Amino acid sequence: YFSTENMATNKFDVVFSYCGDNIKEFILLLPYNKSLEMYELNDQKIQYLTAPNINIHKMSLSNITIEKSNLSYGYYFSCVLSNISCFESDLSNTIFSNGEINNLFIKKSNIFGASFTNTRIKNLLCEDIM
Repeated sequence: YFSTENMATNKFDVVFSYCGDNIKEFILLLPYNKSLEMYELNDQKIQYLTAPNINIHKMSLSNITIEKSNLSYGYYFSCVLSNISCFESDLSNTIFSNGEINNLFIKKSNIFGASFTNTRIKNLLCEDIM
């Protein structure tokens, strides 16, 4: 992982790279009043990610598996989520707004207070949710 700040745009360029399977937890802490700006994230298995209050705009996420992670109080604006599986994670009070969701599977996760505003949803399956 490395991060550089572009002073002209006041944005951070972040690159994550990891080879192996021994990582136990990754905590993403963003500077106050900063948002994560990526264009797409594909074919990922995410485990033990702690990223509450994450703010994601206009991003395409596809073929993502999320396990045992804390993504509570997140805000996803104008995002396209396709083929997302979420297991044993906290998505409470998360807002999905003005986006599109295709094939979302949530199991043994907390979605209390989550909202979907102006979001087109196709194939949502929930099991053992809180």
